[in-house]
Amino acid sequence: MSEEVKWILSILCIVAVVAILVWRLGPVIFFDRRAKKVRGVIVNWMSAKQKGKTIYKPIIKYIDHEGTEITHASDDRCEGQPEYPVGTEVEVKYDPKDPKAVRIVYPEKS
Repeated sequence: MSEEVKWILSILCIVAVVAILVWRLGPVIFFDRRAKKVRGVIVNWMSAKQKGKTIYKPIIKYIDHEGTEITHASDDRCEGQPEYPVGTEVEVKYDPKDPKAVRIVYPEKS
């Protein structure tokens, strides 16, 4: 195989790796750029049994920038018991164009 072919294959591999990274990480990177931040509060916890363990998911309530009150069942979870009491304030980051795209920032535990 000639040196020229090796260089072309190397460049194609690098381009492919970069394309895959952008494809996989792009939504994460762009979410932070367009996300709105508001305060929310944990209003309840959902519980369920999974593989013999009880898991808990927080229910978060917040008001978006248009004044709409939203109740969001978070995908975050913990085992055994809820990590924070009902009434705990959290930071909610949401995508105004995709209301289901929500990230919750919890307070640091002391």
